[in-house]
Amino acid sequence: MIRDTLDPNSAHAMMVVTPSQGVAFQSRLTAGASSNNYQTTGLAAPMCLRLIRQGDTFTGYYYNNGEWIEQYRQTVVMTDPVYIGMALTAHDDSGPLATAQFDRVCSNTFLPTDTYGDFIINLKDYALIADKYLEEILWPAP
Repeated sequence: MIRDTLDPNSAHAMMVVTPSQGVAFQSRLTAGASSNNYQTTGLAAPMCLRLIRQGDTFTGYYYNNGEWIEQYRQTVVMTDPVYIGMALTAHDDSGPLATAQFDRVCSNTFLPTDTYGDFIINLKDYALIADKYLEEILWPAP
């Protein structure tokens, strides 16, 4: 989950998975607004998820049958710094608490194909990936 603030009604974007409801990209576009839910059923935990932020564009992915699949892409305006973390809820104040185990056993090979969202996969997309790699891994800002 990535949140603009720590307020309960903060703008946010997140990827979620449940044991029985599938995978979903959820977002709140502005503080106090209703949350949006873009769901794919027929999938269940455990499932690997990714959430990528590029400026104010958030893209959620899930890992299925050896490939990363884009779940949804949404613009959510947030100011820096943002708050990033793992979220867990039982969605039931009167029932048992939820439990989860977070780990990293997914494939490290991650190539979002249509980086620019122009419905064309070409060198421009992979040049952006290479540029981000150099910027964040080899030459990070101090």
